[in-house]
Amino acid sequence: MKMWKRIILLFLLFQVVKSSSFSPPGSDCTFTLIKPLLSSTVTCSCACSSDTEWCALGFGIVMSNSNPMVAYKNNGVCLKRYETPAYDNTFQSSNQNGLTLTNSNTNGEFYAQWTCPASLFSLLSTSMTWATSKTPTVGDNLSPHDYSGTKTVIL
Repeated sequence: MKMWKRIILLFLLFQVVKSSSFSPPGSDCTFTLIKPLLSSTVTCSCACSSDTEWCALGFGIVMSNSNPMVAYKNNGVCLKRYETPAYDNTFQSSNQNGLTLTNSNTNGEFYAQWTCPASLFSLLSTSMTWATSKTPTVGDNLSPHDYSGTKTVIL
């Protein structure tokens, strides 16, 4: 095989799936984002210790207006998009379109995996907000987060 064909083949192989994982300091969670090349969805997941009650990923440089996707314990694992118009004001969004819980576990760890529309991500990089809490939720009402921060991911 000619050298230029090998180079193109290697380039295509590395472009098939893009992913980013991060483990925020202070938190015992690992967040992962995976985007297959031609997919219209991104797979997101959080893997945390069993005492974690909820984890969230949002899009923005601050929690306000990041509209996070939140996985939380409620007779298993639930997944919902929330609106955050102000830092201390969080409520469930009426727009749950395109958000699908694909895998979850609360035995020995708190794990949630979901898909969301790839259109939520920019082509080059996205500022993500993240948060976790070990304080139990009451129904769909989230407890305050114990840890939070931002991370720029490239997909």
